[in-house]
Formats: sequence, C-alpha cells, structure tokens
Amino acid sequence: MTSCHCRLKAADDPAVIVGLAVHFARSALTHSVSLPVSVCDRLTKAVEAGDPACRSVAEWLGDLGLLDPKPQLSAEEGGR
Repeated sequence: MTSCHCRLKAADDPAVIVGLAVHFARSALTHSVSLPVSVCDRLTKAVEAGDPACRSVAEWLGDLGLLDPKPQLSAEEGGR
C-alpha cells in the first residue's frame, strides 16, 4: 500500500478522470452504451473547477454525443 500527503483523492485527480472518460468512451462507442454517470459527474465537476484537460475531453465527448453539454460549457464557448 502506498501513502502520500496528497490533498486530492485519486478518483478526483483530473488525470484519472480523463483516463476513465477516455476508457469508457471507447467502450461506449464500441458497445453502443452510455458513459457511467459517476464518470460524467466527476468530469463535469472538474470542468466546473476549471481543469483544461477535462474541458477538452468533455467537449470531445459532447461532439461524439456521449455527454450532454452543460450550460457552463455552452456559455463559455461563445466567448472564444
């Protein structure tokens, strides 16, 4: 077992969230299933917290039709 003095739980780490989202997106596309709600929720929270990698993945998933764009994503896109 490993221990560290991280303030972030592993499941809330943006890198872990991105990895899970990409993994489940591949499965969702292959098997025509939805993304797990828990992955979508964590990704949305990370986007709302301002994580740029999670935002990019959320936009990609939205383009694939796997994630409904949240109002915050849509509003911010207009500002580009």
